[in-house]
Amino acid sequence: MNIRFKQSVMILAIMIFGLSCGKDPETQQESALSTSVPTLTFEHTGGVQQLAVSSNTDWTVDKSGCVWVTPSVLAGSGDQTVSITAQANTGAHRSGKIRILAGDKTAEVTVTQYSAVLSFGEASVSGILKSNLPIGSGVVLIIPYSGGVGNESFTVSFTASDAGISPVTGHQVTLTEKAGEIAIPLTGTPVAAGEVTFTFTTTCTNPTTGAVLAIAPLVTVIEQGATLALGDLSLTGNLLRTKTVKNMQLSLPYTDALGIESFNLSVAISGTGAPGIIADALVQVNIDEPGAGVITIPLSGIPTVEGQVSFTVTGDAASATFTLNAAVIEKTVTKTVTDDGNLYYNGAFVISGVMPDPRGSDALASGTGSTFFNPHRNNLKEHDGPYEYMQFLALEDINFAATPYSVIVCRVNKGASTPGPTDKGWLAGGAGTTGVTAATRTYKFNLTVGTVVKGEFFYVGGTSKALTGYRDDAASNVSWPHVSVGLISMQNSKWIRTIPYNDADVTGDDGIGGTISGLFQNISGTTPLGFDGIAVFEGTTVEKNTVPMDAVFFGQNNDHAYNEASPDKYFTVPLNDWYDPTKGYYGQGDNTKLLDAYASGAADRSEFHKFGGELGIDNANTKVWITKRETTCLVLADPGLFIGAPSPAFGEGDKWDPAKESDPNPYLTGYTKRLATLADIEAGADVTKITDQ
Repeated sequence: MNIRFKQSVMILAIMIFGLSCGKDPETQQESALSTSVPTLTFEHTGGVQQLAVSSNTDWTVDKSGCVWVTPSVLAGSGDQTVSITAQANTGAHRSGKIRILAGDKTAEVTVTQYSAVLSFGEASVSGILKSNLPIGSGVVLIIPYSGGVGNESFTVSFTASDAGISPVTGHQVTLTEKAGEIAIPLTGTPVAAGEVTFTFTTTCTNPTTGAVLAIAPLVTVIEQGATLALGDLSLTGNLLRTKTVKNMQLSLPYTDALGIESFNLSVAISGTGAPGIIADALVQVNIDEPGAGVITIPLSGIPTVEGQVSFTVTGDAASATFTLNAAVIEKTVTKTVTDDGNLYYNGAFVISGVMPDPRGSDALASGTGSTFFNPHRNNLKEHDGPYEYMQFLALEDINFAATPYSVIVCRVNKGASTPGPTDKGWLAGGAGTTGVTAATRTYKFNLTVGTVVKGEFFYVGGTSKALTGYRDDAASNVSWPHVSVGLISMQNSKWIRTIPYNDADVTGDDGIGGTISGLFQNISGTTPLGFDGIAVFEGTTVEKNTVPMDAVFFGQNNDHAYNEASPDKYFTVPLNDWYDPTKGYYGQGDNTKLLDAYASGAADRSEFHKFGGELGIDNANTKVWITKRETTCLVLADPGLFIGAPSPAFGEGDKWDPAKESDPNPYLTGYTKRLATLADIEAGADVTKITDQ
């Protein structure tokens, strides 16, 4: 056997021996594996933590159960430290497991990360805060936040060091985003300019520790705001008894306005001279221009008593859009009401006459079937309707559409079962006949269209627009042989308002007054009547206690004008030539003037009542009574002047000739027989007249 062969055999033998001498698997060393901690906990911000792995063999890291961490190595051998990095948590609390695998050994490490925690930034105010000015509706406190989950719900409260800024308690906040701004409305009116501190509290807590989160105080500035300065209250002009103050006004100057101020002033009038002077008790002031200006408070009414009067205006702090110290702006001016001896009239027109008892029927035309000669018969239907009317004299130009008025008439019959005014006064309304047994009633006319000029007579009443009414002589209580009377038209006169007050279902304006056959009473033989009245009101809204602009009462008896036992039943009176509202109602004190009526002593004579007086008017339209009104009764039908077409036996303007008639009327002696004309009631010394002064 050669040497090479021998060597080969020896190597093979050694290998077989080595294999036969290897360890048994059951007696091999076990794998060992452990970690330094069983859990890792991270804040919501994330970070890095160390995990020590100890093993006697190779190992690997499985992070599939906790994908939001990153190990520094995924495999190792023996003892080694692994860095575990957690990402920032922008969501809810989370946890997972990392597994370490070595041979047949597994080690699990639980990894937990806290949820996101809100953090609040520096608060701010969205607008400008100014002292003494209310905080605007759009101004809010802004609190930025971040780091949240986006579904947190909590409350925020705050207080401010300025007492005028309203605190907020428990403002509810529910987040829908992980970052953003919380807006809390600001209200109130800052008191003082300068630094202001807002201090916050919240119910928002750290979900990990339970600690309440903090919002840092906000320190900001209140700028100088409203510094409105008010001057002295003044009243220019003289206060004269019986003279209107409607063109006068209180003046309150101011400076340093921002142009956004709004507040109320209360106005009080006191003193001996206060009666009759009126101002709105509460005046709203709105200043919309910066700088200086004047607050004006108009006056109205008519002073009726001599003496001192004080006007005081006081600021209403509750209504102000800035801090308003009522005591600081209380202003008073004192004036004196004097009597210069003049009796002033303050209306735009006066009552100057009335046709209370036209010839024949006071309502619809009668005698339409008569065979007497009547050239007006064909036109009669144009004049159907009631015939009573009132006359007025304009003291200035008037556009009734721009400046409306109303007229209310009253009638109080002495023979009525309950004579005298009712508890509704001028607003009684009602309906009935013209006889002395009819109940007290009133009827209203609203003057809302048309124009008149100064010095012009105008009319209000029934729709016939006839001067003296209508009736055939044959039906009259004083006959005119062979003569039929018809209508003398006033269609071309200035009529401002007519109503067919005798028609069924027709009422006075605003429902005051129902269907009637006559506005006024008729004289009835020798039986004394009560009285009638006419009142004029500024505007069309009339209350029971509204004081008229003008009024007259006329008739034969006013015993029932006012009853002290029924103090709620009365007619108010104006301040004019005969009445004074400070002395009570009609029938009280000196308010008893009853103008004469029905001087002829007979009915159906178209007796026009001229209420003649004289007024002086200067260039400033100041009106003064020179002569008080008194009545002139002018008979327009018979026995003197009469309406209608004359018969062939008589010519217009002819003198009465007894030889022409077999039964001459005894009333006609000395009269000129002619048609009545408009001049009879609008001219003459006994009409109300104007004198320029």
